[in-house]
Amino acid sequence: MQNKKKIKYRIKNWSKYNEALKQRGNLTIWFDKDIINSWYKPKKTGGKGRPILYSDLAIQCCLTLKMIYHLPLRATQGLVQSLLKLLQIPLLAPDYSLLSIRQKNLILAPLRTFDYKNGMHLVVDSTGLKLYGEGEWKVRKHGADKRRTWLKVHLGINEANHDVKAVALTTNDVHDSEALPMMMEQITDKVALLNFKWVIYSYSVAINVTIIGKMDVFSSSSSL
Repeated sequence: MQNKKKIKYRIKNWSKYNEALKQRGNLTIWFDKDIINSWYKPKKTGGKGRPILYSDLAIQCCLTLKMIYHLPLRATQGLVQSLLKLLQIPLLAPDYSLLSIRQKNLILAPLRTFDYKNGMHLVVDSTGLKLYGEGEWKVRKHGADKRRTWLKVHLGINEANHDVKAVALTTNDVHDSEALPMMMEQITDKVALLNFKWVIYSYSVAINVTIIGKMDVFSSSSSL
């Protein structure tokens, strides 16, 4: 059996490609006005013990940064302090010991809800997951093997607010269109427009599927 030649992709739009590489290091962080106004918990009088200074929303904000950037609690405190200073926000950062205590019984703020009366624009895409286990031990012990085991995660994302509405885990030979039915079963909101993109060899293909109701009527257009 002859081995298939590896497809070589040639970059023609170097200016856009160069700009995209620079944007990978672009970092934009801002504090929502609701968080700033609710950073401190309103003082209550008449209760026993020392009043709580920071609100649950402030603790959740700090712990979210901790989770995103994989920081220990002390580094999280330093990051929040530097961000508040750079943005010139007159707030104090919670102490790392306080974050450790409050995270145990933290009540998370509910996610924002959106009105989908006119239907939402659902974007479907997938990414690969490499399997770890006995294969990794074999690589370290006997060298790398050409064959690798991958799984594919299919994500259905609301284009308006980037909320993940559906998730499906399949083998690496399952296309997004094949995983779509099981993903649609997870979505209770009305879908007005469905879009999923993929690359076939050296051609970029984009298909727009307009859905009326619940996958009743499809009208698609593709370009190569």
